[in-house]
Amino acid sequence: MLRVCLTRDRDNRYAVFSAEKQGSHMLTSLVDADGYVILEPEQMLRAGESVPVYSYDFRREPSHEG
Repeated sequence: MLRVCLTRDRDNRYAVFSAEKQGSHMLTSLVDADGYVILEPEQMLRAGESVPVYSYDFRREPSHEG
């Protein structure tokens, strides 16, 4: 699992980049990240390669309903 941040490229498509400080004890990278991707051990991604991103849902406004 790799924590990632999302941004838009020139063509208005999503692009991902690795969040800083990936260690399991680094809560700041969890807060700063927009989601994560699942990689196999030793798997590398190439620039421009498509990858599923699992987006964190906690950045939205909390619901105050029942």
